[in-house]
Amino acid sequence: MEPRSPAFLSPTFAPHWAGARPRLVAKQCNLRRKRPHFQTSSRPSATAANYGRTSTHVREDPPDSNRLAASERRWRSQNAFLVSEAEKHGVNAAIEILWRMTKDGEAVTQNYNQVVSLLASEDRLNEGLALADEAGKRGIANIITFRPLMKHCCAKGDGKAAKRVWNTMARHGVDGDMFLYAELMGALVRSQDLMSAHKVLNSLLDSGRRPHIVLYNTLMKGYARKADIKRGFDVFRMIENSSVKPDETTFNTLLNICVRGKDLKAVQKSMALMHKYQVKPGAPTFNTLLKMYARVGRFEDAMSIYKEMQQTVQPSIVTYNTLIDGCAHRGDMDRAGKFFDEMVERGFTPDICTMTSLLKGFGRSRDPEKAVDLFEAMKEGGFTIEDRTRYAVINACLRGKDRENARKYIAEMEDNGLPVRTRTWVWLLECDIWADDEQNAVETLRGLYKSGGILATSAKAALLREVRERGGLLRLQRELKAAKTSDNHEREE
Repeated sequence: MEPRSPAFLSPTFAPHWAGARPRLVAKQCNLRRKRPHFQTSSRPSATAANYGRTSTHVREDPPDSNRLAASERRWRSQNAFLVSEAEKHGVNAAIEILWRMTKDGEAVTQNYNQVVSLLASEDRLNEGLALADEAGKRGIANIITFRPLMKHCCAKGDGKAAKRVWNTMARHGVDGDMFLYAELMGALVRSQDLMSAHKVLNSLLDSGRRPHIVLYNTLMKGYARKADIKRGFDVFRMIENSSVKPDETTFNTLLNICVRGKDLKAVQKSMALMHKYQVKPGAPTFNTLLKMYARVGRFEDAMSIYKEMQQTVQPSIVTYNTLIDGCAHRGDMDRAGKFFDEMVERGFTPDICTMTSLLKGFGRSRDPEKAVDLFEAMKEGGFTIEDRTRYAVINACLRGKDRENARKYIAEMEDNGLPVRTRTWVWLLECDIWADDEQNAVETLRGLYKSGGILATSAKAALLREVRERGGLLRLQRELKAAKTSDNHEREE
């Protein structure tokens, strides 16, 4: 009975192989079975009678090892050819060759695995999963067949696709190892499907297997994104009830949850647990603590942590970025400058995080001129400008009442096809109102709606109150009254 062809394996693109006969394809792929391998041995015979003599008899390798070696050489040669053809003519060419190999009875598990991996690398998950499913139906799928697919799902944060891959594995009786469990949970956590991630971990525990600490840490990272301190400590209690020992990543993640939740008592509890399990804090731990104390305004405590850190571990660029950001948040640009100089002296190159923090600091210290100079220097220096960096310089200009440059950078974002947040438009509109600049205020309001933004009802009401209290600006009042609000109807005030 001829093998059935999956729907997507039709010969849509195989210019080199179109119309080729299966036997010719098999020959060029080096797929035909060879006779048992014989070789002439020139090594001395191991028998006592022939000791020291050279044997010239024909020796056959042991049948099992010979067959295994030949099989491995064959599929390795096949895979090299599949990869070569994919590089020359695209992955569709490799798919067509695989199908011809299957029809000729020469395709093995490793060949399917190779093409699945090629499809996953090109972001063709559905086709890769269909091919893995076909391998499962033929009874030749194994755990390596599904690994590149699950890795792709984790990298993309696609929890739904990861579930599909896992269900396909289960349907064909392929059980996952800890690597696949880690990739599955990573995909679920990144897609914020923490309930499903919890179920995966519980199912592993119910099966009697011992989860690796990476699985617990992955789940805990999901709660860090939500600053859910209670759930974070619930996961830690699961670790304590198991035979798994927490590592530094466990405590760093737990500390990160506490930092995001701005709970100093929880931070102290986490550090006490870290001491209990005799886990030595590294640079990431100190960086997390620095971030915590800087965020809650306890900068002197942050400096104490920094001094303690220098006695045990070397500061990293993250350390200096955290310290600079803490100074910038307070508007203390003199101290931020000192940390910047120290960072450069230690051989660290300032990155986009460093520069964005400095821009925020110049905004806090009401120094828009330095913010603009720094931003222009960044563009000339070849920095990749991120959205948060653009907003940092715009906010610095608005804080310093430099409406001209703020308007310039907003226009620059629009020219680059970047969306401008509604709250940025509203802030600029407020600055125009405070300056009694009706012409620019009207243009700002129109720019907001032209860019696709829309005022919230509460924001519109607040702006109208501000205009009326200042008096005048009648044209702006009319424009505001006619403006639609986020509840999708015009509202007369």
